[in-house]
Amino acid sequence: MADPDNAEARLVRVLLKTLRNDVTVDEIEVLLATNPKECRLWFALATTEMRQMNFPAATLAFSRATRLWPDFYECYIG
Repeated sequence: MADPDNAEARLVRVLLKTLRNDVTVDEIEVLLATNPKECRLWFALATTEMRQMNFPAATLAFSRATRLWPDFYECYIG
């Protein structure tokens, strides 16, 4: 089990849940509140929003991720 106080462990857990399509927007937003410059969380939010057919929110999240990390090519694919 991930240490609930370890930010990297929490990030990895959310990313793994994103791969399984088992994460919620709320879970991601909790982590974004403490680390808004983590482009991987913005990517996770974007893909989660896209899966829920919320394309405007997905577009905004992809855009935020690419501003933070311009070479994050997966965002452009999304």
